[in-house]
Amino acid sequence: MFIKAFSPDHFSNNNQPLSEIVKISAKGLVDSSLTKRANLYAQILEDYVPAPGKTAVHTIAMTSSDKYGFNRNGDGWTTENLKRDHPTFVKHAKVFRHHNNTSSDPSYGVVKASMYNEDMDRVELLLELDDSKCAEELALLEKKGSFPVSMACRIKYDVCSICENRAKTAAEYCNHIKNSLGQILDDGRAVGVDNPHSTFFDISRVIRPADRVAYTLRKAASTGIQGGAKLAQELGYTLPMELLLESMPKDAAERAEILAKLSDMEKRIDGVMTPHVSTLTPEEKEKNLELAKKLSSYANSFELDKVMRSLTDNNILLSANEYVTMMTGSPMSGKVAAEVGSYLTNLYTQVDSLGEDIVKSSMYTPADMAVGGKINDTINDFIPTRQLNSTTFMHGGIAHSAKVASCGTIKVGTDAKALAEEYARYQLETLRNVKKSCNVADFDNKLFLSILFNTVQ
Repeated sequence: MFIKAFSPDHFSNNNQPLSEIVKISAKGLVDSSLTKRANLYAQILEDYVPAPGKTAVHTIAMTSSDKYGFNRNGDGWTTENLKRDHPTFVKHAKVFRHHNNTSSDPSYGVVKASMYNEDMDRVELLLELDDSKCAEELALLEKKGSFPVSMACRIKYDVCSICENRAKTAAEYCNHIKNSLGQILDDGRAVGVDNPHSTFFDISRVIRPADRVAYTLRKAASTGIQGGAKLAQELGYTLPMELLLESMPKDAAERAEILAKLSDMEKRIDGVMTPHVSTLTPEEKEKNLELAKKLSSYANSFELDKVMRSLTDNNILLSANEYVTMMTGSPMSGKVAAEVGSYLTNLYTQVDSLGEDIVKSSMYTPADMAVGGKINDTINDFIPTRQLNSTTFMHGGIAHSAKVASCGTIKVGTDAKALAEEYARYQLETLRNVKKSCNVADFDNKLFLSILFNTVQ
């Protein structure tokens, strides 16, 4: 799967203004000169009138590569694909700023309608912008005839125009795309990629227009154009949760929803949460590590699912060092533990950027049947210090602190980062199963406790 970014001015459009305010009253278009340009309204929204406090904007989003060729990034969308896929602008895309397109980010407008203009071979959009939120954008539109935007879509794969190689990731690109994207071969063929099966999900006003970023990339690399996938990466695009969930199995989708909520909570409390410290004595920490070593004999003899079932049934969340000890039989070294601890302070925000990779599969799925015996006896000994409830965490292991030493200057190595990310996978699967026995308020409290726990390890 790819995310591709582009700007409307990456496409040939006969030098027409890309966006234009359309003044509409109950009687129709106020400016008759816009009638031809705004055939979108006549064909799709004959009786449309903007809601109070909203302004209608007509935008030429993109053109067909069948007629106009590839855009400046070497990306193309055929007429057939655009006709099929342009409605996803309406279904999924909203107007944002700076590609902040999560459910908690403010939206500045919506896509009321889209169409494929057969005469001009292009996709046109009707945007409805909020007058108060978009005062700056509307002023630029009135004064300069445009404001800089970039757009994005998700594609399943792209196809080389020369060898028809299908690439689902940049690692699968052929040499034509790696080395000659945007060039014209001796036989007259243009090197580019076709983007079938697109889902359009973002329209963002940006400080630096997308083509400026593309120019910066081209200049820095000096190896030709970089393509829409590279541009999307440079602009920091991520897939909205609703699209991420669509293609996932149920358990992965549940982990993704939990991760999104944790990341959002972590961002909102960052810098305002009262500092806390662990109050466990060295003896208690050592006891927990010894318990984790006992669990490692089961975890490494094909009984990890039973260990996970007992842990989640008892609402136990192990610390990172206890988790590593359970999985390997040994605790982390002091250096690695310090690096992991530094990474944990903003764990969910950092791993959220990994998207599907962090949630798509898990080796920590619990057993179907409840577990007793020695496994459960060992795990019961964690309850006084590691049970995921406020009584245990706030009175048995964590306390308020006037000041906590900062770990921000610690450089996190590759091994420590990989351990922290795997620990996040363990936490997400634990929380997914703990959720089954919680009401909404109780689970939100457990999510907060897990964030707090990560700051004191």
